[in-house]
Amino acid sequence: MLIIGVLWSCQEPVKSSTPLNCPPNAHANADSTNCDCDSLYHWNEDQTECVLDTSSHEFTWQLYTIGGHGSFLRDAKIISENDIWVVGQIQLETGYYNAAHWDGSTWQILALSPWRSVYELYSMFWFSDTNIWY
Repeated sequence: MLIIGVLWSCQEPVKSSTPLNCPPNAHANADSTNCDCDSLYHWNEDQTECVLDTSSHEFTWQLYTIGGHGSFLRDAKIISENDIWVVGQIQLETGYYNAAHWDGSTWQILALSPWRSVYELYSMFWFSDTNIWY
């Protein structure tokens, strides 16, 4: 009796050892055949670079008037949406002030000064809730 056996094998496709040259803000996809944009990015129109996604245009603007004629603000510190400080010179019918604080619902007009006169403030530095320099 004669037994003849044939053995064959298929080679796996040769994978490229050259990594993809993806543009900035992009990475190789799972099978390393194409580049995908990173999170928060998308391809530009000609698919040559990943650009930042645009934000929503559904803004709600609220305008506030702080002070009357001759008032001006020189600096603002936005700690959070419910904690905003502004300094400068604020003129009201009741007198002169130099700061205002937004607490999330209303502006509080303040006269920050250890002296009897209220001087205009040029800037402020917020380090913590208990450490604010002006």
